[in-house]
Amino acid sequence: MGALANNMLDFFKKSNKKSMSISTVLFVIMVIILFTTALTLFYLRVNNYSRNVNTDTSVEELQYKQILLDFYLNAICEKTDVNNAVESFKLNLAKYKLKDGTYVMPELSEVEKQANQEHIVVENNKIKVSFSFELSGSSKANNGEQSKLEYKFNYPQS
Repeated sequence: MGALANNMLDFFKKSNKKSMSISTVLFVIMVIILFTTALTLFYLRVNNYSRNVNTDTSVEELQYKQILLDFYLNAICEKTDVNNAVESFKLNLAKYKLKDGTYVMPELSEVEKQANQEHIVVENNKIKVSFSFELSGSSKANNGEQSKLEYKFNYPQS
């Protein structure tokens, strides 16, 4: 074992004739620290940007729901008979129910709850309809937090 240890010691003595200067060692350490810091900051900023984009998507989904509700409610109001307006409105609304009893849009059930003489009025032989309720949707980017939008519908639109 002594011969092997001596051979290894001789090898290290021959290979380490010139030692590295302290400035080179410090330079390498500083480059590693700078590289690690840059990667960490880049990773944190990318996560922050993707979270903001997903939040905007949830707002867009609420606006899309609002546009669809406007479309359905305008179609229902246009088909509503002025004579017996509330019952006619409810019959036209029922056309948007699926076989299982749910609506094509779950928000239409809120319209059904509000479909009464307070919200559906006939004036000068014209129908006037107004509904107001809250649209909500969850955002995956914000850990399932609810995004909310106050929805107001008036027919005819002023």
